[in-house]
Amino acid sequence: MTSIADNITGRPVTIIGSGMLGRRIGLMLASRGGVVRLYDPSEAARESAGQFILGQLPAVVAQLGGEEKGHRIGTVELHDTIADAVSGAGFIVEAAPESASVKRDILGELDRLAEPTAIVASNSSSYVVADFMDVLSTPERVLNVHFHNPPHYLAVDVMSSEHTTDEVVKGVEEVLTTFGLHPFRSEKADAGFPFNRLLEALTREACLMIADGTSTAEVIDSIWKVDTGLEWGPCSIMDEIGLDVVLAIEKHRLETNPALPSVAADVMTELVNRGTLGRKSGQGFFDYRGIASE
Repeated sequence: MTSIADNITGRPVTIIGSGMLGRRIGLMLASRGGVVRLYDPSEAARESAGQFILGQLPAVVAQLGGEEKGHRIGTVELHDTIADAVSGAGFIVEAAPESASVKRDILGELDRLAEPTAIVASNSSSYVVADFMDVLSTPERVLNVHFHNPPHYLAVDVMSSEHTTDEVVKGVEEVLTTFGLHPFRSEKADAGFPFNRLLEALTREACLMIADGTSTAEVIDSIWKVDTGLEWGPCSIMDEIGLDVVLAIEKHRLETNPALPSVAADVMTELVNRGTLGRKSGQGFFDYRGIASE
């Protein structure tokens, strides 16, 4: 197999999905002068993601130390087919919406189309690659690589498919550090990863308090920020992620653990049905109209 470093830094990198995380993953992976390809079925999403990456890239390269640290502005390509986007690519990241059927279809297609030496990663925050073994003929080069929200949050969860070679897992971890990222390995297949599981408990409890009238989003976030010194609270971080995404994850959790209370999902469902998806729609738990979305 081509070296992991050559796959990620010496060959094109492809991102499947140009939403909030897809474009941010592309931003980080374009920070060492390489070629990043974006595929999304929506032309508008591709164009918007490309503009975002090129607009943010100079500041990120400077933040990471510039030429002295091996960082320089890379090239962004927009593709309208998955086949073109993955041709010759060495590292492919699936960053599609949190839907098991969507991810299964995409991972199966990537398994067929990607070159044999390419590494295929899923950015899913709630589905493990081990769930999709039925569509993978080469699971030894497939793994979960979950980015938190770069460049604001630089942690990355790395998790084997249970068949991924140790060379691939270790190699991905080592190379990601050169992009200024901080990889953390999960010791076994687990839908959620350490930080997300802790965060979900926090956001779920916030929704429960809002539902039973114990408190409001404003008070919950204010208390959290005062006592922790952080710039965000449980409700504002749900808005940042996107309430539709948080709801999809919560529904998956309820499917796998029916003992969890469903009230949090009910609160989020009401907001999503009103079209209040968080920062990206201008309103969520809080009002972001007039505030830049990126």
